[in-house]
Amino acid sequence: MNWKQWVLPLAFVLCAQSMARGAGNEPVWSLSSAVSYSSGDYGSGDDTDMLYIPVTVRLYFSRGYVAGTVPYFEVNDAASDATEAGLGDVLLKGGLYVLDEDAHRPGVDLVAKVKLPTADEQAGLGTGALDGGGGVECYKWLGYPWIGFLDAYVMFIGGSAATDESLQQIGDLGLG
Repeated sequence: MNWKQWVLPLAFVLCAQSMARGAGNEPVWSLSSAVSYSSGDYGSGDDTDMLYIPVTVRLYFSRGYVAGTVPYFEVNDAASDATEAGLGDVLLKGGLYVLDEDAHRPGVDLVAKVKLPTADEQAGLGTGALDGGGGVECYKWLGYPWIGFLDAYVMFIGGSAATDESLQQIGDLGLG
């Protein structure tokens, strides 16, 4: 068994237990979902339509949070007129509050992520590889209902039949 297959999930569980032990307040649960649809040729010359519906359960503690996301994923390839659908790879995420947001500064969280290879790789619904990494998430309420965010991550992308192992830098900037 590869050490990367157990070190990242173990670190995630230890982080969650540490936050739970230090929580002075009752934990708060949340359930959220979204719908994302995209269509394009993505450089292949043939259109592909994708539907992504993640369902996330999040448990908040006084010093951070843990979350699990199970997505439904549907891919329609116009070239082969084939549609594949099912559950995608499960994502586990934990965050530790480093800096609380106030009127003059953003909130800052340190984050760890692990993507478990639970989807059907042959159907194109997942990579078949364990991914993991960490980063920083910054956020600032800008007045109802707006929030700005800036995130940066470094992810270890596990190898599969289709990809080589690699490090990937990811950044997000947005307004929601």
